[in-house]
Amino acid sequence: FKSTSRVYDFASYAFDVSWSNLIHTLTIGACLCIPSEQDRKDNLVESIRSLCATHIDVTPSVARLIPDSLLCKIETLVLGGEKLSAELARHLSSLVTLKNPYGPSECTPTSTIATIRPDDDDSKISSIGRGLGVNTWVVDSENEEILVPIGQVGELLLEGYLLGNGYLNDQTKTTAAFV
Repeated sequence: FKSTSRVYDFASYAFDVSWSNLIHTLTIGACLCIPSEQDRKDNLVESIRSLCATHIDVTPSVARLIPDSLLCKIETLVLGGEKLSAELARHLSSLVTLKNPYGPSECTPTSTIATIRPDDDDSKISSIGRGLGVNTWVVDSENEEILVPIGQVGELLLEGYLLGNGYLNDQTKTTAAFV
């Protein structure tokens, strides 16, 4: 986010990404571009164009609906909520600064983030990046006290002040998800 950003307000207000965009935009003094509900759903491309958006946070499925001619005018495209394919990542990163974040509901909406470039190899493209305000640990899925070697499959654990304290009035679910 930059003070000159024009952040397109796409996400439903039921999702944490919308609040992240709102708070980051206002904190840095940028412009939050709020389309009508009808434009957001039925006239996406034209509303992005008419609002002169420069920063958009959508899913990869939605990004596929935006033509290259408009993407070239966007400064930053953040793609979350779905797995990002290598093919789409390479294509989009040749047009715009492409970010691939990850953030579970138990933490901040952007717990990790990677910047994807067109010449990145497949492992970099499929990466969710590095922790942002949290420590990240990849552990054995059977025993969270054992770290797995770099590049191996495991379970992601997040540590830090941005992590929630648990689920409200649900100790069973809290015990299962929070170490």
